Amino acid sequence: MEGKTGVEVGGRKSEMTRQRLLVAAHHRFRTHGYVATTAAAIAEDAGVTERTFFRYFPAKSDVLVDDWRVRRKLLKDVLATSDAPELLEVARAAMREFTDHLRASIEAGRDSVLRVLNEREASAAVLEVLLAVEHDLTKELARRAGRSSEDFEVRLAAYATVGVFRAALRAVVALGMASYITALVDDGMERLRPLYAGLDRAPSRPGGRPDTP
Repeated sequence: MEGKTGVEVGGRKSEMTRQRLLVAAHHRFRTHGYVATTAAAIAEDAGVTERTFFRYFPAKSDVLVDDWRVRRKLLKDVLATSDAPELLEVARAAMREFTDHLRASIEAGRDSVLRVLNEREASAAVLEVLLAVEHDLTKELARRAGRSSEDFEVRLAAYATVGVFRAALRAVVALGMASYITALVDDGMERLRPLYAGLDRAPSRPGGRPDTP
């Protein structure tokens, strides 16, 4: 389930406040960890009150995954508009967009995931977004393949695709080097080619009728 990101607060000043909160939060996460960081500490570092923090972000986890929700939107846009002839290439392009944005955010200091992913609460917040990405992939692969989103092979391909990303993310967390993640995801996606090729054939297992638009 996709979370909310606070009330809509308009204007340039409000956006600057929001960005200050994001910068302060990720600095705190990197230096103190996710669990040890409080909303009050983030607000103080950003020069605002804790009440102001909660006007922009309903919970601390919303700050952590704010960019992840942006990535999910980018991925959905690629899934919806890609004209690649193969389902594998559609999924690969979408995951590359997601991965490239993550790498750029980490390198710019806007994402502290490499430092906090081993903390259970932080990992759970990221996992919630990745489960939503699984859903997005499942729906679009089903639509393009003319199958039900409950089709076994559709779900297997979607879940394996997110599994590739999760494995790559864990690898770069261990290495502490975000620059490797795109290459790891590309390599993993190539290994899924036989799985995706199966989506072009008639379903081998019962999976229901194609989803209605």
